[in-house]
Amino acid sequence: MNKKKNEVADMLVLIMQIGISMIVPIALMVLLSIFIADKTGIKWISVILFVIGAAAGMRNVYMLVKKYLQKKKEPYEIAREEAENKGENSKNEFSEENETDK
Repeated sequence: MNKKKNEVADMLVLIMQIGISMIVPIALMVLLSIFIADKTGIKWISVILFVIGAAAGMRNVYMLVKKYLQKKKEPYEIAREEAENKGENSKNEFSEENETDK
């Protein structure tokens, strides 16, 4: 039960990070475009900077999801690691018994 709660919390954090990672670059570029438009009178610059902000946001989301998926393991990988750990434990126990027999 506790593991499921952790998974839900991790997913909520990931969703919040995705939202923030998407909104911040777009908002910064829109603010920059408003500033540039006021100073220079070039109104169409806001479209270009919005597209740049959206592209940066998508890149941020891609990097976050990629990192999350690399950390998440498949069930067969977990089973393989457990089997390897059991094998190491049995080897360690066996080697300790041999040393005490001598």
